[in-house]
Amino acid sequence: MHIQFAELPVFDQDRAKAFYIRHLACQVAADEKMGDSGWRWIELTFPGAVTNLHFVRRADDTAGAEPVLVLVDENVEATIAALKAGGVEIITEPQEAPWQPGRTVAEFRDSEGNPHGGRQPISDRPESEPLNSDAAIWTAGEGGEWTMACHSAATRPGRCPS
Repeated sequence: MHIQFAELPVFDQDRAKAFYIRHLACQVAADEKMGDSGWRWIELTFPGAVTNLHFVRRADDTAGAEPVLVLVDENVEATIAALKAGGVEIITEPQEAPWQPGRTVAEFRDSEGNPHGGRQPISDRPESEPLNSDAAIWTAGEGGEWTMACHSAATRPGRCPS
């Protein structure tokens, strides 16, 4: 089982599509007309990912304040440097995660004002440690706001940000 797509609220589909193709090497999986409104079904694929990105119409003119997506990358510093060189707004420069020593994290904003997080996987994780010992789950509310529910294994308290 896997998640087919994650929904991302956008103002302008063409601008968002160009941003994700140019800056994050996404490929178009679908771009089809949906009715007479001019809105299209657009799905993008990330290199090496199973879950696609699908654009939904933003409910209002307000971009969210919390990260919408958290992207995992082997070299967060290089990715953030490339985004910055491409004119992307960097919210938080790469730094060690205060809740997880040894993990590098950063944040940037996409063309639609959505903040996103980037995190580096932990390479020294013992094989016996479960992959899901910490999980941040983002959910969209009816008004388009995103809420994070943080879950942490009982043996590893305090690992998620407050």
